Amino acid sequence: MVIKQSDVGTVLHRLGDNAAALAAIETALEMDREYGFEDEARENYKLLLTWRGESAGDAQTALLMEDFPQRRAVLQFGWRPGDARITLESHRECVDGGQIAASRAAATFERRVGADKDGGWSVSYTDRLSRYEPGVWPTMTQGSEIPQMVFPPAAPPAVDFKVSATGEFEGVTDSTAFAVRLAAETEELIRAAAPSGDRSRSLIGAAFEATTATFSAEMLEAATAENYQLETAMWIGATLEQGVWYETSGPLSLPGMPRVVVQHRIEFAFTRLVPCTAGAAEPTCVEMVIRATPDEEALEQVIDDVGLAAYTASTEARIVTDPATLLPYAREERLYWYASAGEGRQDFVLESEHLVSTTSYGAD
Repeated sequence: MVIKQSDVGTVLHRLGDNAAALAAIETALEMDREYGFEDEARENYKLLLTWRGESAGDAQTALLMEDFPQRRAVLQFGWRPGDARITLESHRECVDGGQIAASRAAATFERRVGADKDGGWSVSYTDRLSRYEPGVWPTMTQGSEIPQMVFPPAAPPAVDFKVSATGEFEGVTDSTAFAVRLAAETEELIRAAAPSGDRSRSLIGAAFEATTATFSAEMLEAATAENYQLETAMWIGATLEQGVWYETSGPLSLPGMPRVVVQHRIEFAFTRLVPCTAGAAEPTCVEMVIRATPDEEALEQVIDDVGLAAYTASTEARIVTDPATLLPYAREERLYWYASAGEGRQDFVLESEHLVSTTSYGAD
């Protein structure tokens, strides 16, 4: 966005609209300061000086850069007891067999964080199934009024878990019982929303199979651990300079194949300070961005094992958290994956998912 804003200024300047060009480059500089883009700001200040007809030498640029903000995020684990409401929404689009289908899944539930006697924390959830929509049936299709496929259920509510006093994940506590309840409720929702027609029975059967596979106790446990890792655990004790991209690696599930976990290349950065909630006045939370792609060597082995001709995937995530506590306020993910089978790759699936999770606390 910052680069495009600077490009707008350049185009306007070439068109001879100097006033609009100056306004555009000043907006770009405001964004440079917000996101900590020091190198871009230096170049944009040179453009600003030049377009004003002033000297744009290193000394003049350095003078304007003297008050450029130098920010860092110091992230500490400091949970406190309390209640929160979590809202999840997932939008998926899929190209399968020449058809384009879309789906919406959603869930709203309550979370309680309580202190254990050993100094750790217990996380429990209530009302997990009263406002749950698994998004199995496509909400619209192109080229057909009757769905040709079903989506696996998405946006499942989390299972209860425990962490240590220092924030290490210690395990889930109710996955087996909740998996049974979640699968039964999801199957009822599938039946209730099933379309009529000759293919209805086979589509319901496919949806039930996807529900059984997706909502096993083991899958819920793995998803809970992975979500906690991305939202909280990987940031404990970190100090991040704004605008600097860091790199690590770790095991993550593959989009479209959640049972398969492979090593991923993970890039992340502290991008800016933001208000924790829409109504907050001060920017006291930090925004972090994550990009993850599967390790090529590990992915090649998976492709061979499952008999695919090709598979690619990527994940981008945005997390807003309180740096003093690591209590999350928002998480947004965009996942993309493509898989093909057979010679010529005529049989393929292309899917994307946009997942948004927001958390509001009792004091918000």
